[in-house]
Order: sequence, then C-alpha cells, then structure tokens
Amino acid sequence: MKNWTQREARTGGILSPESVNMEVRAAQSSISTVDRDQLPAACFDAANLEPGALHRVWHAVRWPDDVVVPLARAGEQDAVRDAAVPGNGWVSGTYQLWGGGWQDLTATPFVCNGFRGGYLWVEWSGCAYPFPAFSDTINARHPGNPKYIALQIIANGVVLCERRGVAYHERFRVSGGSPFPQGDVSVTFRFRPTPSGPDDPIETTTAGEHVPQFHLYGNSVLAIGRHR
Repeated sequence: MKNWTQREARTGGILSPESVNMEVRAAQSSISTVDRDQLPAACFDAANLEPGALHRVWHAVRWPDDVVVPLARAGEQDAVRDAAVPGNGWVSGTYQLWGGGWQDLTATPFVCNGFRGGYLWVEWSGCAYPFPAFSDTINARHPGNPKYIALQIIANGVVLCERRGVAYHERFRVSGGSPFPQGDVSVTFRFRPTPSGPDDPIETTTAGEHVPQFHLYGNSVLAIGRHR
C-alpha cells in the first residue's frame, strides 16, 4: 500500500522538521509496528499492563554477590587477589599476578535475563584504590608513572562505557547504554590498572611480601531496560 509523504508548508516554503518523523511513522505502520506517538491516548495504564511490560530493573547491591563469591568477599574484585601482601593491604592485586590489559571484575558476568528488546542502561559504582605511593618511582630517577584504575562496561560484546577512572582512594560511578535485541544480555565489568614503571617497587623489605597495587570493593550494579 502506498504511504504518501506528508509535509507541512511553512512561511518561505520551508518544510517542518516534523515531516521526517511523519514519514518514519508511515513506514513503521506498514512495515513493522506502531510507535508510541500513534497509540490512542490512555490505551495503556496500570489496570491493563503487567509488571515489566514497558521497563524492567536488575540490580545487585554487592557485585560479585555472595552466590558468586563467599559472603566475606561480596562486592570485591575477585580476579586478581594476592595473599602475599602485608596484613593491612587487603587481599589486593599486585604486579606479580596481574599480567596487564583489561581485567574482568569477576569471572561470572552480570546477566539481565529476559530482556525484551529496546534500550538498556547500566550503571556501575564502587570504591577503587590505586597505590599512588611510588608514582615517582623509587628514587625519582625516571619519568613519573601516575597510577590510575581505568573502568569499562561491556554488554554482549558492546562497549557501553570506558573511563580513565580513579587516581586516588575514591568512590566512582560510571554508566552507559545502548539498544539491544530481545534476549538475555550479559554484562561484564572490567578494570585496567596502570602497568609497572621502570623501577616501581613490587616487593616490600620483607622477603617474599608483595606490594599492594590496586583494589576494588563495594561494587554495586544497576541496569534499567526500556522496552520498545
């Protein structure tokens, strides 16, 4: 069926910007579906909509949670944990165990199950601590090596957000979103510390005791899906 293009004449022969939307809506009506602007007024309300019909929320107060890791480690990064650090250094990451590049917060992804297609927005918040004490190297004989913990959110292989991250012991909050088709969406949270400099100390004066370099804890996740 032919869908006639509608245009609204304006002063000076200029077309209305709304004409583009009119043409898109005409195509949607004949090919795919009706958009929200074409629906009758008040056709949807709380009386005839099931919970989650238009949007859905997934969240984890602590991620990874105590199903993925033991309760005592809930909310902490679980990928690079060195037990050879000093007793007051948490069980944090060290250069001995971290080989460089992006590192998953935990091996288990956060899954937004039953996503019905549309736009998914994800927020990741937590606390991070890069060890800044040796940013000037041991004796400041080399160029500085400022410490950061970069942050990244990936959903079904799509990068939603990437930030340089924190430079001190501080709280962070990053977020991003993208359209996704119907189906479960697997979200991975990754971090990347600053690599070791030319003479960064990696051991304390105690033999075999490793210097803590980075740690992430108190991680929380919030995801909101807005269906088409």
